[in-house]
Amino acid sequence: MLLAVLIVTASNQISPVPLRLRQVEVDLPTPDQAVLVLEGEGCEPTRIPALKQQRLRIGDVTVPVSSGIDARVVSSGSRVSVTIPLGGVGDGILSIDPYAVPVRWEGFDLKGRPALALAGAVNLADRAQVSLPIEKLYRGFARLVDYSVSPAGTRVEVKALVSLYNPFAFEVVVTGMEYRLAVGGEPVIASRRAGLRLRAGRHSDVLVEETVPLVDLAGGLTAFLAHKPATFTGVIGIRTPRGDRRIPLLLQAGR
Repeated sequence: MLLAVLIVTASNQISPVPLRLRQVEVDLPTPDQAVLVLEGEGCEPTRIPALKQQRLRIGDVTVPVSSGIDARVVSSGSRVSVTIPLGGVGDGILSIDPYAVPVRWEGFDLKGRPALALAGAVNLADRAQVSLPIEKLYRGFARLVDYSVSPAGTRVEVKALVSLYNPFAFEVVVTGMEYRLAVGGEPVIASRRAGLRLRAGRHSDVLVEETVPLVDLAGGLTAFLAHKPATFTGVIGIRTPRGDRRIPLLLQAGR
């Protein structure tokens, strides 16, 4: 009897068709939503049954998917598109090494059995593996809201207001910010500031201000008065369970 049960159980278990992930394309329709298009190896479509459910894992984190199953498999390749509500992503996502990100999408058949798996590791810094909409990233999550240069005698007061958006449902700790403000390509200030906390699902305004000698700012003041565009560059440190992670900033604003 026990042997019969084991045989029946084994016959009901199937292994998903494994396909190797080759490339990931990321889009950001809104700051609270990401769309991933996963492309990989193909196989004969007759090997893939009808799919009813799906699951996406990035590293050890199961990521919520708000879209229906959008998977196409032919002999020349596979393509899966998923929409992710960023507010539902757990804080474990911060622990993942950005240079070796394990991605695994699975499709399940009508009986809930795994039928298809598209998986592999990608390097977020490798544009051949991951396509990122850099302009949308900065437009949605980091902006140079305003800046001012105010002469006061022999010194100049410089202010810059930066807005950082945290789309997740957990708080993100910024351990520090190194920055440089230039106007019309002319350097205005270069310094660093202490850390801050980015509250969940909110924009956080970061004000940086410095007073510098007028003689050190002649070119920058002239560019400011001529309404030249400003560029705010730098690096912020994000606290993760694996130590601080440095994220570059490149923000622009016109006058």
